[in-house]
Amino acid sequence: MPERVASKGLADWKMLVRKLPQELFEGRRTLPHELFGRSDVRSYLDALEEAISRRLAGLSPGDEIELFDFTRRLGHSMGLASWAGMEILDSPRFDELIDALDALDGAEAFVVPTRMQEVARSHKAAEYEAMAAAEEIIAESIATRSPVGDDLLGTIIERWADTAGQPRLSGIARDVILVHLASMSNMFAALGWSLVHLVRHPAVLARVRTASGADRDLASRCVLESTRIGQRSIMLRAVLAPVTVHDGSVPTTCPRGRRSPRSCRSRTWPEPPGSTGTTPTGGRDALWYRPRGSQQRRSPPSATACTPARPARSR
Repeated sequence: MPERVASKGLADWKMLVRKLPQELFEGRRTLPHELFGRSDVRSYLDALEEAISRRLAGLSPGDEIELFDFTRRLGHSMGLASWAGMEILDSPRFDELIDALDALDGAEAFVVPTRMQEVARSHKAAEYEAMAAAEEIIAESIATRSPVGDDLLGTIIERWADTAGQPRLSGIARDVILVHLASMSNMFAALGWSLVHLVRHPAVLARVRTASGADRDLASRCVLESTRIGQRSIMLRAVLAPVTVHDGSVPTTCPRGRRSPRSCRSRTWPEPPGSTGTTPTGGRDALWYRPRGSQQRRSPPSATACTPARPARSR
């Protein structure tokens, strides 16, 4: 489905801006997909390796951890080491930064939409406070960097070469924050489901721990399969021009900007509080839809993958 006709980017933005301060999206010069060219892979892998090594080095035999919290913080460390520079791991305010980024997690707008009423009533007070804290901590770290560097953070910094002072630091920091938020939610979900499924299947977990030969890539297969069966989100698109969607048997027609009860479950989404009424692409009052029969169906599990018979439900 062409993006110019039914836009996923616009739909995602209209969901996210219900949770996140609109200023976070304004003036951005770096998008996540622009950072990962072939030349960036080595420095990216080095950053991941360093972040993982540091987190594991903090553990001792016999330690007990809260598994999901540890994994989430590990994910934050891996991401920030990649696009905020490895020096961010040494910041005395690193834990404060993680807490601020957790408060800005845009996934809430998708998985806990009822919470957005509270966010609107508070005029995003907690989110603005978290954004200011994250921006300050990242800017402090960036200010100590010299030279620019050839890692992913260096790429982001170079895009602000025509600015100086606080506007430069704020711009770079907000680019880093948005890249981080865009990259982390799906990874957290994938890691979470993988842990759930492995814990529920100790025989498979034992194979992962001793993986060799045919099982050498078992951990990767488990993550992919856990993500496939665990993630049952519905992809939203904002309809910018009349579009017909086929589900294999019944065509569903979704017109732009008006309700069509018989052919499309749709609604016109209200503008988020504080919004100017226009989207980054200049559109407004785009139609949001969920076609009849659009519920994602599970395909038969792969016999070679890590496949729980009855996956745990998300809450």
